[in-house]
Amino acid sequence: MQFKQEYCPELCICCKEDESQRFIINCINLGLPEIPSELPITENATLLFENNNLQTLDNSTKIKGFYQLKELHLRYNNLSKIEVLPKSIQLLDIRNNSLTTLNESVREFLTQKSNMSSLTIFISGNNWICHCKEIRFFRFTKDLAENIKDLCKTECHDSRLFVSLEEIDLCPEKIPRYVIFFTSFIMLSCLLSFLQCFWKSIVMWLYEKRLFLKLTTRLEKGTETKYDCFLAYCHKDSHLVSEYVQRLEHGRNRLRLCFYERDWLAGEPIPDCICHSVENSKCIVILMTKNFLKSVWGRLEFRLALHATSKDQYKRLIVIIYPDVENFDELDGELKSYLKLNSYLNRNDTNFWNKLIYALPHKIIDEGEDMEIINIEH
Repeated sequence: MQFKQEYCPELCICCKEDESQRFIINCINLGLPEIPSELPITENATLLFENNNLQTLDNSTKIKGFYQLKELHLRYNNLSKIEVLPKSIQLLDIRNNSLTTLNESVREFLTQKSNMSSLTIFISGNNWICHCKEIRFFRFTKDLAENIKDLCKTECHDSRLFVSLEEIDLCPEKIPRYVIFFTSFIMLSCLLSFLQCFWKSIVMWLYEKRLFLKLTTRLEKGTETKYDCFLAYCHKDSHLVSEYVQRLEHGRNRLRLCFYERDWLAGEPIPDCICHSVENSKCIVILMTKNFLKSVWGRLEFRLALHATSKDQYKRLIVIIYPDVENFDELDGELKSYLKLNSYLNRNDTNFWNKLIYALPHKIIDEGEDMEIINIEH
């Protein structure tokens, strides 16, 4: 049905379709640079403004009847910016223009319209920027995928199809942040677990190599003693002592050892010598062999050392178990309980010397002191 021309914009043709009841304002192929300033105000108005030279729809647009439009067809213009749309819009066709994005207010408006009523949009044939800075526009197209009828044909300015892209393709630098964070978290957790399991071994290795000495060197407390270490052993195992003297007295640490063959006074009662050695040493090292377990004096040395360390928190007891010791059945209850409840060193441990040297008293390290280098062998 033809509409009275006096109500229609100049050069345009207006008519009302009988079946759809749409009021069509046809301004196609007129080369117009802007939408006519006055449009008929009527229900179900549709503006066909294709193949013109429209460049912007901004906030300065003052068009009578514009906001009552239900359909807006703007194909084949030179649109580069859209800031306003009809409030009652149900169909928006902006195909084949020069648009690079839709601003936030337009996106929010279209999103609200899609939630409240049926909305149809066509957007293909533009120069859409598919870059991280336009990630919100990309998300908008994904959210309104059901409303954007030509999304499967919509391409970016670099010819990539929208439907083939994910956020990682637009923002490859963002994903690595999550990946780096997650990977760093996993690596840190693994590192902490590793340190928890091997902390002592690491510290001993650093101490052996004289690295980070302020971290690895213990500050020895308590009163100064004549000896650093008292070696307690059975006289039948005297042949074992020489390696301890060589490594501990003549090695880098230069510990002062006490052992009966050299440091006990001849003729002194053995119990007195044991007590004197225990009291005058920071550390008691017991070479626990099968012979030691059978020795009366060995058990006495063990008991006196145990009592001394229980009274003096700074005095340490180190028990070295030799391979010929299968069990502790020959010890009485107190000494047997100690070995069951406390850790000891195994002589056949491949890392034995490192563990022993680290467990022994540490010398106060002077950073300016020129230190000798020790070769710790397994």
